Amino acid sequence: QGSTLGTCNFKYNEGRLRRRPIYASIGVSHRDLKVENILLKNTKFKIADFGSAETSENFLIWENMKHLPQIERNKQINNNFDFFEANTTLMYRPPEMIDRYLKYNVEFSADIWMMAVYCSRFAMQGSRFRTQACWR
Repeated sequence: QGSTLGTCNFKYNEGRLRRRPIYASIGVSHRDLKVENILLKNTKFKIADFGSAETSENFLIWENMKHLPQIERNKQINNNFDFFEANTTLMYRPPEMIDRYLKYNVEFSADIWMMAVYCSRFAMQGSRFRTQACWR
């Protein structure tokens, strides 16, 4: 249940999520999962704020850019990393959204990383990583 992009429902039971979020099944990556965007009421999680979301046809897939001229490829890479910098939270960002030289694809796996950071913060009642202020 839940709308396709507005919010997505999860069922939390016995310490684990029981189903995939609706948005992933329609080819959308949230790209900014963090404490402020994951709401909990009773046993249901709702994911909010899809302002940084991207559809699968716009994921940063390095293999798909090989055919582009160097100038166009660099422009697309710069645009993606500028977007990550402006619209995602550094503390939750996976390595592929920080270091362009790794040349890792930016797709659904970014949401998995962000969810792991969220769960770690939830379980440990704090961050395992530096806060954004420490990175500046």
